Amino acid sequence: MAVPALDFPALVARAHDLAWPGRRVILGVTGLPGAGSDVLGQALVRRLNTGPAPDAIPVPGAPSDWAAYLPVGDDAAGFRAAAEALTGDIGATVHLPGSAEVGGHIRLVVAVGDWLLSDGDWAHARRRIDEVWWAHLPIADRVARLLAQQHANGLAAGQAGEWVAQVAQPRAREIATYVDRADLLIPMGVPTASPNT
Repeated sequence: MAVPALDFPALVARAHDLAWPGRRVILGVTGLPGAGSDVLGQALVRRLNTGPAPDAIPVPGAPSDWAAYLPVGDDAAGFRAAAEALTGDIGATVHLPGSAEVGGHIRLVVAVGDWLLSDGDWAHARRRIDEVWWAHLPIADRVARLLAQQHANGLAAGQAGEWVAQVAQPRAREIATYVDRADLLIPMGVPTASPNT
């Protein structure tokens, strides 16, 4: 399940290969809070949309993007319904909770959320996801990133530390129990290859 280092071009190629012609697929990206799953998911979509879709047919005026980023919150039932709709008939626009929509031209949806490998409705939705990738970052780096995010949001140092200890870390401990369910473990923060390049 593990990869030796973050090889972003290889991840882009793997995501591209998931998108079979004639159907829409879902790629899940998850990890502990602060690990960078959202950064990875957005970077994948940006890079994938710079190249041709696997089954692209040039049509004047048609949308050029074929991959979409979908942030997934804590609503398990809502995501289950979304996953079922997204993997239904290709070509139809899918309306998602929160006024979001995925156009019929989209072939790959990169769904990013903390609980994608959890139980209940999450597990039912998981059956619709082709692969789930786990973004991993050592705890010291992850906590430092969370603290920086909270500082940027206006919290003082003590408040940020309290939030990490009382909110983020308990959440992380529960999510960590699902790591063995991931298809791919991706070490984040490796300088040899960056999702921002």
